Amino acid sequence: MSILGTSPKMVSNVAELYSMPTDVADILQKRPMATFKPFTDSLGAFLDSLSIASLFLDPDGRMLGWNSEFLRLFPEQAGHIRKDEPYAENLRRFYSARLDATEMPSIESYVAAGVDRHFRQVEPFEFLHRGRWLRASVLPVPGVGCLRAWTVVRSPLDGERLAMHMAHSGKLPALTAMEEIPDGLSVRNRDGRIMICNRRFAEIYGLHSPEGAVGRMFSELLENACSGTGNAENMRQVWSDNSRFLGATFEFELPNDCWVRVRDYPSIDNSIASTHVDITNIARLRRSATEARRQAEELDVCLQLAAENQKQTDARTARIAHMIALGTVASGLRSKLDTAPVFYVKGVVDHVNRQRELTYIATGPLTGVGLAHRRFREAAALVPGELVEIGRVDPQGLPVDWRPAPRCEVPGLFEKFQGRLERKLEQAFALITCATCVILVPPSLAAAFEPGRARDVSCWAIQRANRNGMIAWRAVTPPCSVQAVTA
Repeated sequence: MSILGTSPKMVSNVAELYSMPTDVADILQKRPMATFKPFTDSLGAFLDSLSIASLFLDPDGRMLGWNSEFLRLFPEQAGHIRKDEPYAENLRRFYSARLDATEMPSIESYVAAGVDRHFRQVEPFEFLHRGRWLRASVLPVPGVGCLRAWTVVRSPLDGERLAMHMAHSGKLPALTAMEEIPDGLSVRNRDGRIMICNRRFAEIYGLHSPEGAVGRMFSELLENACSGTGNAENMRQVWSDNSRFLGATFEFELPNDCWVRVRDYPSIDNSIASTHVDITNIARLRRSATEARRQAEELDVCLQLAAENQKQTDARTARIAHMIALGTVASGLRSKLDTAPVFYVKGVVDHVNRQRELTYIATGPLTGVGLAHRRFREAAALVPGELVEIGRVDPQGLPVDWRPAPRCEVPGLFEKFQGRLERKLEQAFALITCATCVILVPPSLAAAFEPGRARDVSCWAIQRANRNGMIAWRAVTPPCSVQAVTA
């Protein structure tokens, strides 16, 4: 926490705003609060040397202190300002020096608005006072009050600053000041009619002199400026839509590919000051940038397509090379098979995996072989429980052929059993209890039997190791009832 109870970042921002040396930020940040007296002579003199007018107020808006630069910029306060007086008294003297005889009856309204602005202000604003442009800012000091600061703005006069001054003061700007700025500037009354404008405004909208705009509606000037281009109705609609949002910035397209950016500044007396900035070069550059970006995006898409096509070409080339290599291997294998003997062994269809396109043949409780459908197409039509013969050149190698075989028992692998089938209510599978073993009936085959009943059945089963490595019998054909038995 800094000396004023503000964060170091906020002090740094204020220092930057007023081109303040880092020494000031260090003083405000490091000096203990217990020894800090707002605006002591030394601190006031230091701020004076930076040409920063300062005023310190408590949370209720009462005077705590000020410096000499403040009295130089606001001489109407000299000899009158005092500690503990309300900020409203300060503003009353300020407006007494600014308002003319016709405005003085409304001074209390100006004072009330100024007090409200003091407590609500967040961003700096600029105004004209005694021939100087001043930038006003406020720095909150939690638990103490706030520091108000003013600096002279030495940047050139422009339309935005003049419009902001008119909006804050409610006074029409001097015509000489309006003619000094390079942008178009106009002021409309509460009825929307133009009261005053500068020569640049008249030039933008095709008028011979500013007098040609006085008393007319801006929409009329805009429509006349765009007449004959086919764009008048569209621009009138743009104005109608955007003029409802005071303070918003919007743009018009005028003949000959000219563009104007317009912004309204509502005044406290319900009049509206408007700036009209020629942004033709900016708009053309923006359009060129958009077109360049579009072309770059199209080029990027073309490059991506070319890269994708090249990738697909490379993939096809690789596949062709792979197929040639496989063909060579297959030719060699075929020659070898033509001369090598093929050995056949009996097996039984365990299951068919449609997703992987594989028919699995069990040749023993712990052995088996898969028939890939892409090579052995007819194997896809096999069903569990069918007996086949698998042909291999090497007893431990891959199958090179298969053929169907008549159903018969293969002791220890594929046998026919008879026993009592029971399926419990909470189980999807069933069990067949035989004289020598218990056979598992998987859910796909057990679903045909009503739970809670027992019946004598017969079925074909294979003996296989399960996932836990235990060898057991499992039905591979639907059990057939031999005699129903009431449970």
